[in-house]
Amino acid sequence: MVAVLLWGQYWRGRRIQLFCDNEAVVSVINTGCTKDAVLATCLHEIWLQSARGEFELCAVHLTSQANRTADYLSRWHLSDYYRLALQNDRSFVHLSRVHLSDFIFKFDDTL
Repeated sequence: MVAVLLWGQYWRGRRIQLFCDNEAVVSVINTGCTKDAVLATCLHEIWLQSARGEFELCAVHLTSQANRTADYLSRWHLSDYYRLALQNDRSFVHLSRVHLSDFIFKFDDTL
């Protein structure tokens, strides 16, 4: 939802794929249905913004193994294990070495 609120204005006329390691969230985004009140509120805001911004959003499940760096970052505060695991993760790109020009954004212009 935060990504939609922050960057949705730049996605007009685009199809956006979100990669998420939470299968329930992927299902909720793709089906538009949930019984959970909190998720329903988030889903409502996402769909409202996508309608206003005229973009399409779909979610793709990403295994936790494929999402290792994000998992370490989200658990950083829990114990030294995650800090050390992140430091030893060879797939992690240190932010001090990343520049905006390093990112390639791919969009499907057809809706």
